Amino acid sequence: MSRARQLLDHDTYCGDGARDVGRVIVAAASSAPGKPHSAPQARSAYAVLSALSGRSGIPAGLETAVARVMAEYVVDVARAQSAGIDRDATGPVEPGTGAAALDDAGRAEYGPFLDPRETHAAFGYEDRPAGAEYVTSDVLTSRLSRNPEAFAILYDAERAYFAYYLERLTDRGGDPAARLTAERKADAEKSASDWRRYDLTQPDTDLGGIAERIGTLAGLRTAYATDGDIEDLATFDRLVREHTRGAYRPSARRVTARPPMNTIAARRTTGDVRGDLFDGREQLNAALEGWVRERGVSAERAAQLRDLVDERYVSGLWSASLRWGQR
Repeated sequence: MSRARQLLDHDTYCGDGARDVGRVIVAAASSAPGKPHSAPQARSAYAVLSALSGRSGIPAGLETAVARVMAEYVVDVARAQSAGIDRDATGPVEPGTGAAALDDAGRAEYGPFLDPRETHAAFGYEDRPAGAEYVTSDVLTSRLSRNPEAFAILYDAERAYFAYYLERLTDRGGDPAARLTAERKADAEKSASDWRRYDLTQPDTDLGGIAERIGTLAGLRTAYATDGDIEDLATFDRLVREHTRGAYRPSARRVTARPPMNTIAARRTTGDVRGDLFDGREQLNAALEGWVRERGVSAERAAQLRDLVDERYVSGLWSASLRWGQR
């Protein structure tokens, strides 16, 4: 961790500025396409984001590289943003055998659909004596969002994750690995909640989180344009479009494969973006409606998901004003 700080925690870089360093950190944290992250790679990702979380800003030449690392670990970044400091983490990485292991209810600590061979970055780990602090990925997102290429990378990764997640759900939008235990049924009945939704809780949480993060990106763009940090919004938008890979739509059939995490942001697009790229709600709904139609999702469940995505997207827009102050 100290080496990462020595490399990153300053403002003067030799050679090609921070771009050379950016290429180094991407190479250190990334695995080959379709190959699970190793422990050294996940540790590198943690070290990089931890070191930069303690800074007041990210050097301009590093912004795109940092965004690429965050996209490469999109599942782990999502977990960190929802959980914050992980008091149970024993180190900066978690082997796949622990991260992907299912409990008696069919839930994995790091989320569903994980490759059990992959080592994950425990971005919520905090070890102050060793100089490591948990990764404030939401603050990093705020700082990166002023860079149009970094914005496009993060936005693409979240939209790809939304499609990736939907296509692995059951036809009712549930987690196929979820199991109803007697204890959970009893707890639900005790609290007068519907135990029949046992397989919907995790998907609702995760899909809502994606929608909220996309809403935050949209809100940051507006806030920075209003404040003047984005001086020319038309130019910013043009550059974002140039770096945006395309649209992401879920498969028409349920996908059962659990590939490495780096396949999410790198997934193939399904064509050009239609409609307003910067209306994240429109982009989310396009993916959701196609999935609902092709998978024959019930009208009741489809309405629940529409409301969920809408509510959490708006929540992200609102939270952008708070993160704006962390720039």
